[in-house]
Amino acid sequence: MGRFGKVRFNIRVSIGLGGIGSAAGILAYMLHTHGHHGDAVATARVQTTVQTKAQSQVQTQVEPQTDSFSTRVGEHRCERLPDGILACANTNTTVRYTYDQHRRHVEVSSGGEVAFSDVTQDVNRPFDVDGGALTAGGLSGSFDVRRTRDSDQVTVIDGGVKVMPTASIGGAAGFAWAAAPTYHRRQQVEFDLTTNTLQIGRRLSESDLTQLMSWQRGRIDLHGLTLRQALNEFGRYQPISVFQYESESLAAIRMDGELEATNLMDFLITLERVYHIRYNITVGSDGNAVVKLSRQRARPGHPKEKPAAESKAVAGVAWRES
Repeated sequence: MGRFGKVRFNIRVSIGLGGIGSAAGILAYMLHTHGHHGDAVATARVQTTVQTKAQSQVQTQVEPQTDSFSTRVGEHRCERLPDGILACANTNTTVRYTYDQHRRHVEVSSGGEVAFSDVTQDVNRPFDVDGGALTAGGLSGSFDVRRTRDSDQVTVIDGGVKVMPTASIGGAAGFAWAAAPTYHRRQQVEFDLTTNTLQIGRRLSESDLTQLMSWQRGRIDLHGLTLRQALNEFGRYQPISVFQYESESLAAIRMDGELEATNLMDFLITLERVYHIRYNITVGSDGNAVVKLSRQRARPGHPKEKPAAESKAVAGVAWRES
């Protein structure tokens, strides 16, 4: 052996990409230096750890997931989305969702309603719901998205939710969401489709919120609703295309009480037997029904009867003239 004997180099080098050339130069120098000694064996172990900022931010690849589920007329169904968010769909609703590496996106069909709960924030994959004229970005908590013929609504049940008009998002979604206002429990944002106006942040009472979400119990809370509004609610759970009223004063009668959402016939029978409001149902060739309502005419010599006071407890329905 030469005077250098057997030399082993154990070198640990932690460098950025810009230092790779320097490390290679060090290794070449060592091999060159000891290569002139025929009986000297140079063994070099160079362990390099190359880590850049871009590499440190690389995320685990997420396979895109696209799926949907629907409810029939009169049906109520809940499903867990891929990230564990609970989506409960009301009657005649389709929920479509796409989850990928950058976004969790859900769409609620026209005329549908979905309550989202167990929503959690993920800055790398934000969660948003397209509710027609409004888009909601879930920060945390729970909220309800409802789409009707006349308006689209987002109501915060718990936590905080960002809401903005869908048309304002455009291509700069990140910037738009950063500037979007956050709404909290019992606040409601509504876009009126008939006037193209936005009503921002109306705060509901606890009873209003309970009434709004009564569908999750399979009920319709009639408190304070007009006859028109009450029948529109019942109509969501029936194959009925339209309700027709003899007069606006009839449609404006205020209701009270609570019934099963599918008990439209019980409601109509109560209106006729107790409140003397006649109904007539015709069914078209498409299977959809039209319901016409009118007041019963008092027969000569028979004064018009007043609704029985005790009927509220029996039928679950009460009224009052506007």
